[in-house]
Amino acid sequence: MLAINQKGDTIVEVLIALAVIGSVIITSSLAVDSIATSNRNNYLRQQAVQVLQNQMELVKAANMYLPEYSLNNIFTTYGNSTFCTYVTSSPVVKFNIYPLTLSGTPKCHFDQTGVTNGSTGFYDIKLNLVQDTISKNYYNLQGEIDWTSPGQPSNNNVKFTYELVSNN
Repeated sequence: MLAINQKGDTIVEVLIALAVIGSVIITSSLAVDSIATSNRNNYLRQQAVQVLQNQMELVKAANMYLPEYSLNNIFTTYGNSTFCTYVTSSPVVKFNIYPLTLSGTPKCHFDQTGVTNGSTGFYDIKLNLVQDTISKNYYNLQGEIDWTSPGQPSNNNVKFTYELVSNN
């Protein structure tokens, strides 16, 4: 009797190995995609926080250094109206307040670097100044920023409140 010595893998073993390797590759690529989307959304949120804080800090600085833009004057002029701020640099640097009493959704639009973008932009910002009912020199500056992330079905949102004292 002759003994046949077979070496190598059968086709079934090769197919099973390919299936296992394929499932590992697919699972890994899905995990990488999920991590990349999460990182992108975190980056956009971080930028949104920075843009909103810059807006609120502009109001805070104007209150301190520009008497015509003290919180009392802003509140007297605009009341509880929603607004945003912007700085123009031509021909001179000037602080401005844009009241959002226009028709439609009251928002200011900014690109991802915080530059105002008119009626379109990635970030929509709303600021609101609420006067304290007891001490009329104390205010809550409320800020809200909205944006839509790629791959996310709904808007994302961050809100801040600064407690401030009017400079006059």
